[in-house]
Order: sequence, then structure tokens, then C-alpha cells
Amino acid sequence: MNPAESDIASLVQVINKLQKRMRRYDPYLYGSELLTRYILIDPLLRALGWDTEDPQKVWVDFRVEDGRKRSADYVLFSSKRMVTLIEAKSYGGTWTDGKFLNALYQVASYRVTSTETLGKVKVPLGIVTDGEGWYVYSLHSRSPIKRRRTILEFCLPPEGSPEEKVTEVAIKALDLSSTRITSLARKARKSGG
Repeated sequence: MNPAESDIASLVQVINKLQKRMRRYDPYLYGSELLTRYILIDPLLRALGWDTEDPQKVWVDFRVEDGRKRSADYVLFSSKRMVTLIEAKSYGGTWTDGKFLNALYQVASYRVTSTETLGKVKVPLGIVTDGEGWYVYSLHSRSPIKRRRTILEFCLPPEGSPEEKVTEVAIKALDLSSTRITSLARKARKSGG
């Protein structure tokens, strides 16, 4: 098995575990962003090579200094550069009920941050997720938020889905890995969204 196949196989195992957690903990996850992050989002980030315990790689509740007291749920760093902002939402519900659009507006409003430690930074990617659905957008887009181009999207399939479907999702998810995300960020910068 080559390294790429090994990465995919490992990620398939994690996705299978997350599928079980979604079913098992559904009543607890629904409506709780914190549990969603702890039970679904953090494990997938770790499986993708993000050290969630290292604030130089993953900064949780990153304070946005814009005159309001707000925080991006996660900021991912690659080579000491911000590459992605993640807005987490609680598991469950539908993305058509305004939750998604609100989350997208939220992550887009963080795109230029001004902080004491980093100065003004343009972040190329924004992710909106409830742990099951993952939607990646270019934050360099000049188009209105409702028409932003999705760069990548995937949903963890339900438990019991065919292995080919789980593998397909794992392959897509690998683009968010700590070793590949800079390619996705470059794509967002070049395309302008």
C-alpha cells in the first residue's frame, strides 16, 4: 500500500467512527456546537493532520479584533500563515434553514482580520461545517455571498453506506489535510473565487 492509499484507508476508518458517533450521539449533538466540535470536527481535523493542541497550527476561538467581541471557531495555519477560517455550527437541522447562509456571512466577515499579533491578514479559505457537511469557499471572491463558488464540499455519508462512497468522501476530505490545504488556498487566490 503506497502512502496515499494508506492516508485514504486511515481516513476511511475515522469516517466510519464518526458515522457511528453521529448516530449514537445525535440527541446530544443536535443544538450543541461545543459537542459537535469535540465529537465530530476535532477528530476529523486531527485525522487530516491538524494538531488541534498546537495553536501555531490550529487556533481555537480566534479573537477577531474588529470592534465587536467575536471569534472564529478555528483558524488553520500552514507555514505560520493563516490559510483557513472555520465556522462550526451544531450538528443537525438543515442547511437550507438560514443556518448555512448565516454561517457563510459569519466566516466571510472574518476574512480580513486585524489582530495585535498578526496585523491585517487576508485569509484565502473559509469553511462552514456542522461536522457532517463541509463546505469550503474562497474568501477572495468578489461575488455576493449568496453566489460564492464552492471550492470543495463533502458530507459524511450515513452509517452503513457503501465503502466506495466513504472512500470517495475520504479522497475529497484529504484536500483539507495539513499537507494539501495550501494547494487549495492557492487555487482560491488565483481564481478570485
